[in-house]
Amino acid sequence: MTTPAGTFTNAIKVQRDKLNKSGEVKEEKQRLYWLVPGVGKVREEGERTEELVSYDVKKP
Repeated sequence: MTTPAGTFTNAIKVQRDKLNKSGEVKEEKQRLYWLVPGVGKVREEGERTEELVSYDVKKP
């Protein structure tokens, strides 16, 4: 996964579907998230697109 903040080789892709009252997936209500351990969400696609542009991991 490449974003303006860099390239992440260990990203996990997660899909979230919104359901209607009958338990069926609503059209156009799917979201995709790319999560990176130690960083968090680096990209989101769905109703809008968001990308991580920078980050700073603090070590304890």
